[in-house]
Amino acid sequence: MNLRPIHIQTILPMVRAHIPATAFVGGFCFDLATLGRIDSYTNFFIHGFWLVLSGLLLVLTLLAKSEWAHTGSNLRKTLGQTFIKHDQFIFHFALGALLSAFTIFYFKSSSAAVSILFLGLLVTLLILNELKRFQNLGPFIRCVLYQIALLTFATYFIPILMGSVSYTVFGLSVGLSAAIAIGLAWILKKLECPADTFRRHYLRPTLLAFGTFLLLYISNAIPPIPLSTQHIGIYHDVSVKPAGYVLKQHSQSLSMLPFADDVFPARPGDRLYVFTRIFAPRRFSDAIYLRWEKQNPTGKWETTDKIKMNIRGGREMGYRGYGYKEHYSPGPWRVFVETQDGREVGSISFEVQQDTTTDTREFQSLQH
Repeated sequence: MNLRPIHIQTILPMVRAHIPATAFVGGFCFDLATLGRIDSYTNFFIHGFWLVLSGLLLVLTLLAKSEWAHTGSNLRKTLGQTFIKHDQFIFHFALGALLSAFTIFYFKSSSAAVSILFLGLLVTLLILNELKRFQNLGPFIRCVLYQIALLTFATYFIPILMGSVSYTVFGLSVGLSAAIAIGLAWILKKLECPADTFRRHYLRPTLLAFGTFLLLYISNAIPPIPLSTQHIGIYHDVSVKPAGYVLKQHSQSLSMLPFADDVFPARPGDRLYVFTRIFAPRRFSDAIYLRWEKQNPTGKWETTDKIKMNIRGGREMGYRGYGYKEHYSPGPWRVFVETQDGREVGSISFEVQQDTTTDTREFQSLQH
């Protein structure tokens, strides 16, 4: 049997074709191994470093894609040619580390669907970037990815710095991102980036990223980072003891089926408690709300109560709090944990059922 030798010239194009995806996966794995608490100073330093590095690479790549690789001094041509050859791996590794971290933060902060869609969007962009027909869109996609990373960093860093979550704080986050984006645009202009390259590969993708992010925020699709719900449940009693909160739950309350609502078997005089633990960063002090909804006979959900809770951050196991109702009716219920601007931190759905038995009830005691 004759075996043909495999030449390095044959392998290299195959390897280069998968550099963006490989770098993204590498950055994701790196982040999983190093990611700590969202308010860790190490995170701030690492994410800030990746943003500075990827921003520098974005600027130099846009310049190298123009006349830098062909005109000017030898240093300028060498720099342009070098970045054309080697910028992809470093850029995508940095963006992979950044966006994977932010996706994990988003996943912890609220609904998994938002995080999955966000990560799916990134993977889709990377796949498109590997196809020949989309090669010319490479710088465009990189700029979109960078601006999304920049906005996401600002919308978790500024709330931690300010110690609250609100429309004003979000405005400051977008303002900081916009200032950095404008600074990069100024650098590109100073370094004589061609007008067509600037417009097609920087200005348009930047406006697209900012517009999309603002639209997602207005529609409440962006989770309220840095807050996250560590636990939420329905109970028959909540009491405060020296060792912590003691919760009493009926042994038949929890559903045995996945994705099924819990059940609250109610007897006359029972209080319906909702207890939650909310993780908040150090020095964080703000208000959240427990919003109760009841489904009416027509199937429409109606808000019945909105209970305010002032939370303070720093505790590893989260800030503990609860609300209760004494007057309620049987049927489907749900409770949302929300910020002041109406974004969901967590929720629970359950059904109140009348307990007509007279047997002695068994309760499980849990401590938080």
